[in-house]
Amino acid sequence: MLSPIVGDLSAVILNPFSRGSVTISSANIADPPVLDMGWLTDTVDPEAAVAAFKRLREAWSAPATNAVKVGGETRRGPAVQSNADIPAWVRANAIRSGTPRPPTP
Repeated sequence: MLSPIVGDLSAVILNPFSRGSVTISSANIADPPVLDMGWLTDTVDPEAAVAAFKRLREAWSAPATNAVKVGGETRRGPAVQSNADIPAWVRANAIRSGTPRPPTP
């Protein structure tokens, strides 16, 4: 017997407004740099994350997905609902997609 296939939907902010930074950690060249990815630090990016999150939920709850779903939402869960909860969840669970680019003036 085959086990059920578990699926996931995800979204990507392709051109984020948030910018991180790379700074030196000491005068010793052997010490690694300090990386700050700056996830969701610009006000536009959390708004985009909330919109994408809600759109994914809407798509997953559409009747057309009933034939392929086994059970309810598990990854994010019903506790993540408000416009404050969603960016917090995204910050804690986001993964990098693509190649970071240098800051632009």
